[in-house]
Amino acid sequence: MNAPATNAAIATLTNFLAAENAKPDMIEISAGDPALIVVDALRKLGLDAGAAQLRAYLNGLRHWTGINGVYDFLKYPQRGIGENNVVMVRSDEQRHKGIAVTKLGGGPPSN
Repeated sequence: MNAPATNAAIATLTNFLAAENAKPDMIEISAGDPALIVVDALRKLGLDAGAAQLRAYLNGLRHWTGINGVYDFLKYPQRGIGENNVVMVRSDEQRHKGIAVTKLGGGPPSN
């Protein structure tokens, strides 16, 4: 089961995609968190932030929750998340949302 903050991030993306008649797939999911991390950085640093400021912010970012899990750029440099955040998702065509089919780490779901 996902943490409430991760479920909120998933709902935000799938609702946005549904409004655009798009389906959640790896392209949107992969791009969603990095884009929102940069938006968050610019909100905190200001729109005039330079590359060095953004890099410093991102390198120190911890506990940022997105669709792919909780990011920690100190523990996982340049990526923010590790193999413990792997989860397989299937698309539910009728409900227009992604459904997790594994638990975090890629293991079988606990039912």
